[in-house]
Amino acid sequence: MSIAGEQRRGWRWMAVALAIAALIFAAYRLWFSAGATEQPAETVAVTRTTIRSTIEASGSVESQESAALSFAMPGRVKEVPVQLGDSVEAGQPLAVMESDDLDGAVLAAAANLELARLKLKQLLHGASPSEVAAAQQAVAGAQAGRDKAADDVRKTEEGASTAGLEAGRAAVTKAEAALAQSEDTLQQLRDGASAADAAAAEAGVESARAALSSAELASEDAQARVAAGQSGLLSARAAYCLQASARAEVCSSPTVPLAQATLTLLIADISGTSDSALARDISTLLAANATYLTAIESAAAASDAVDVARSNLAAGQERRDKLLAGADPTQIQAAESAVAAARDALTAARSQLTEVQDGAKPEERAVARSALASADAALAAADAKLADLLDGANADDVAIMSAQVKVAEIAMLRAHVDQTHAQLLAPFRGVVAAVNIHPGEYTSPASPAFVLLAPGSLRLSLVVGENDRPYVSGGQHGTITFDAMPNQPYSFVIRNMGDAPKIEQGVATYVAEASLTVPEGAVRPVTGMGGVAEVLITEKADVLAIPTRALRRIGREQIVDVIATGVIEERTVEAGISDGQYVEVISGLSEGEQVVLRTVTNAAPRALPTRERTLPGGVR
Repeated sequence: MSIAGEQRRGWRWMAVALAIAALIFAAYRLWFSAGATEQPAETVAVTRTTIRSTIEASGSVESQESAALSFAMPGRVKEVPVQLGDSVEAGQPLAVMESDDLDGAVLAAAANLELARLKLKQLLHGASPSEVAAAQQAVAGAQAGRDKAADDVRKTEEGASTAGLEAGRAAVTKAEAALAQSEDTLQQLRDGASAADAAAAEAGVESARAALSSAELASEDAQARVAAGQSGLLSARAAYCLQASARAEVCSSPTVPLAQATLTLLIADISGTSDSALARDISTLLAANATYLTAIESAAAASDAVDVARSNLAAGQERRDKLLAGADPTQIQAAESAVAAARDALTAARSQLTEVQDGAKPEERAVARSALASADAALAAADAKLADLLDGANADDVAIMSAQVKVAEIAMLRAHVDQTHAQLLAPFRGVVAAVNIHPGEYTSPASPAFVLLAPGSLRLSLVVGENDRPYVSGGQHGTITFDAMPNQPYSFVIRNMGDAPKIEQGVATYVAEASLTVPEGAVRPVTGMGGVAEVLITEKADVLAIPTRALRRIGREQIVDVIATGVIEERTVEAGISDGQYVEVISGLSEGEQVVLRTVTNAAPRALPTRERTLPGGVR
């Protein structure tokens, strides 16, 4: 076979293939154009509008938003001014707690703050003369204590002094004399009373009787001096109270003698006044008070002397009677006990003398040295404090005192905050749904006192399909129409979208939580009501749009029939979002162009108006 024949045979096959392709294409176009009856009687212009893309979800009311309210601190309820079902405004008091302790804490905190500020002010302005004087007195006292401690150390180091030895020997001598006397008394009791003893005993009784008479006369004289002293004190006080600067504490009190606190005030007044007359009257009053006190003490001493004289007389008479009657076994036994006690006292005195002669023990020396070290430290501290007062405040002292003022301010703020906690206020406008406290009861933060309902908000649960889940998130808005109220839409806002699926019969769904708003005057849905919700996914305003019926698909392309110059022209377009009735046209059409709305029926095919056929891409 020749090459030319082969070429002709190849062209024939190509022509057949092209013919078959043309027939297939014609059949394809015929099927799309005549597969149904098209009635292009209706057209619509391409216009601009707003398209909202939504998804549907089933929803139900779960509960109303509420808040359980409690006091911030425990305490006893004083007042509950609201009742169950009352409507309250934000900030309105719901209950009041007894706050006496809290009010007192505020006053105490204020006083502490004022004291800290005064101390800081004094620190910045330097020490007052009285503070310097007090510090100097403290130094003097510390010096005296240090001198005594040093003297004690010296004594323990040097051993017994001459005075100590003499005192020890005197104690031994006294104990020996007491033992001798007790032995003599015992011997006399055993021997019985002599005529001389009886005469001496009678003389002792007479002497005791004369002493009692003298003591009684002295007591009567002392009582007279008390009366005179009281009269003088009252007269001196009356003269003092005529002064304009006289203290009410002195003049209003009838008590005599004057109290120590009153004396302190008068001493301070006399040292601080320049009024000579006032100073004279105060001095006279103080002297009269001292005289009165001395008279009282003398009268008391005289009364005690009378009691002693009577006791001595009774004892003398008892001794005389016993002496004349002779000693009994009990007296002899007591005298023997006295002798034994005197011997023990003598032994102790001799032992003490021996210790004094031997000197201080090591532990006593250690105690004395320790006391001296403590006295040195106290003297150094007193000197340092006096030096600080004389030198004035340094930066560290000011910083410390400033910090104390800051602490006092914080305590003051804390006390005020605690005081405000005595009132329980409504955090938002709502309705009182529960009252769990009453006046007089004790409550704590762990016990809810009230339940407050938010009047305009309900909690809504939405069930979202798995295909719609990626498009739903918190913050999106929507509306729901309940089955029981089909003519009233309610708006909501999604709070959060759950990620845990609920699978039933192989179908996964997700739950979103939303806040439902009840319009003013609308019927309030109740828990359990269900309905159909629309969640707004996307919204575009002022976009080109056509009815979805005007759009069809050929392969992967979206086609629209456009009437242009009297003929129907197929136009490829790019579509955007759709709300089911309208679809956004991104490109391919212009505003005002007329598109054909295709109506598909089951009637026999009818011819379309003359139109120019075009292939996708504009090829004729």
